This record gives sequence, C-alpha cells and structure tokens, in this order.
Amino acid sequence: MKKSPFHEYGNATLRLEIASGALVTDPTTGNVKPIAQTIEFWALLKSKPSKDDMKLREMAGVDVASVYVEGWLIGAINSGVVQGLETAFFPEGIRVPLEIEAEVDRRAGRLQILPGVASPYGVDRYTGQKIFGYFSHRKGA
Repeated sequence: MKKSPFHEYGNATLRLEIASGALVTDPTTGNVKPIAQTIEFWALLKSKPSKDDMKLREMAGVDVASVYVEGWLIGAINSGVVQGLETAFFPEGIRVPLEIEAEVDRRAGRLQILPGVASPYGVDRYTGQKIFGYFSHRKGA
C-alpha cells in the first residue's frame, strides 16, 4: 500500500456525507429518502494568503472570519486507519463546490471546498487530490 508523501503531516479530518444507494421510508411522513453514508478523509491543509482573496470570498459567499486553505487528501480513514494513496480522492460523482464537516488542527468547523483543476503534470496520482477552500471553525469547538 503506497502512502501519500504528506501522510505524516496530516492535520485535518474531513467528513463527506453521500447517499449509500439504499433507501428508507420515513415513518412520520411516508417519504422515501436515501440512507446517508459518511466517508472520512485524512488531509493536509495549510492556510495560504491569496491576492485574490476578497474576490474568491465574494464568489464563494463565505464568512469574513473564515480562513483560506489549500492542501491534499492523504487517504480515506477506515476503522481509524488511514488507507493508501489510491483512496486519496473524492468518490466519482462528487462535485464541487461543496461544504462538509471538518476538523482542522483539532478545531471543528465547516470546510467549503472550491473548484480546482488536476495537475497538468499528472502528479495527483503521487500526491492525492489537491483541494482549496475556506475553513470556518465553530465557536466553542
């Protein structure tokens, strides 16, 4: 199992909630809805000032107190163990922008992930998926 070069520097847990494919009927309303499944990822995120920060904030509609971060997915977490580099990508069909639960440097909050592009040099298969976004930590968390 090949590991990400950032494995030992990880500082964030990202929780992505997706539909599992199974359906359940709500007993109160009778509505059928998908059963959610949570996938956790280990990631390296670092704050990075951007000259275009105000324009990005306006486009993304984020809180002024949020922090712009960039980094890489390191791997999916399964039973508390970070998996190999082959799991360092969001599942097929996940589209950005999206907002997910995250814990960065032991602070809980929300991460708004912005659209990005894969490296033209094909390094993603060695580094994991590159991600960009805004992290807003919850007060008291």
